[in-house]
Amino acid sequence: MSGGLGGSGSGKGFGKGNGSGNGMGNGNGSGKLFGLIPPTMSKRCSKSDRLARIAENGGLPACEDAVLKALRFLKANQNTDGSWSGQSKVAMTGLALLAYFGHCETTASDEFGESCLKGIIYLVEVGMKNDGKLADTFTINHWSYEHAIATYALSEAYTFCKEIGQPVPSLEEVTQKAGQFIIDHQNKNGGWAYLYAVNDGHTDVSVVGWQLQALKAGLHTGLKFQGRGGCLARAWKYLATCQNTNGGFGYEKPTSIVPGYFSLTGVGALCLQMWGKGNGAEVNHALKYIKDNTKFEYNGECSDLYGHYYESQAMMQRGGEAWKFYNTLYRDQILNNQDADGSWKAPGTGAGGKIRGAGAGYADKIYRTCLCTLMMEVYYRFLSTGAETHDM
Repeated sequence: MSGGLGGSGSGKGFGKGNGSGNGMGNGNGSGKLFGLIPPTMSKRCSKSDRLARIAENGGLPACEDAVLKALRFLKANQNTDGSWSGQSKVAMTGLALLAYFGHCETTASDEFGESCLKGIIYLVEVGMKNDGKLADTFTINHWSYEHAIATYALSEAYTFCKEIGQPVPSLEEVTQKAGQFIIDHQNKNGGWAYLYAVNDGHTDVSVVGWQLQALKAGLHTGLKFQGRGGCLARAWKYLATCQNTNGGFGYEKPTSIVPGYFSLTGVGALCLQMWGKGNGAEVNHALKYIKDNTKFEYNGECSDLYGHYYESQAMMQRGGEAWKFYNTLYRDQILNNQDADGSWKAPGTGAGGKIRGAGAGYADKIYRTCLCTLMMEVYYRFLSTGAETHDM
């Protein structure tokens, strides 16, 4: 599988921001619950802050409405065991929880708290049965995606649950083991492989992206992970081998598997930005490539939701003219294609019959709804760091 799950085979204006939130979820809140949440995550935790961030960064009130509709769709379509979807359930549960957390919906949320808790418990139980490993099954290639996505979600869950004083049994143990597993099972080439192979095996930028997002969320937990520094250094070297001289990031080499476009460029850029490398020439080159080459037409071939999940975050992190450009490109494409029930319809494929992306299959409604929700939350989910600052 390349480029995602769900496919048939598998501050001010447009600049940087700072500050902390003053509430949670749908209400205005008092801020007492979330004073220690990492500053880059804090603006998601107050309705007034969210609306302000949306307005300052070129969004519309409809963006917030779309997110709430989507979260209600997810709540209504959760499985009885706490999971989501019928395929890749661990990964889909992780994505659904990330969509909740992106709106600061936690176990303390009036509307979504029970659903959130059920999802967390589902993942924790999977981890407890498998010594911290997280996947539906451990015999297929893409379980390295599932584990990382679920680890990302549990790390955010732990951060929020610790802050609000609502611990979930065994959440800390599973989060610790899951994060350490990622570090301990890095491939010898600095990437991460299918099946978490450490010597041989297939590695690619898409798999790496989820591992690095999970490790970053793990940093916010305050838990201790052995060997993280060396692991990250090796990952940067691996990513460097996959960046083309045109700025684009290839799949497993500095060449694209998508005709005419390096669809994983946002992955490489975001991974570097979130770990304090947003100033570097690599990111500058990558974001210029995106600005010069990206397209988004929801009902055409340029409708790669997976690629745009990353590009939206990377361009928001840069802010300024880069974000102005990208916001104009993507905002209405997402807003105008949400169905009445809060989900998103399957993207179109254009005259060529294919979506321009790596592994861009979106048959699973939960999957594409989570990606679109996370894209709509980009206005406030993480504060934009701008080019001058060092971390997410």
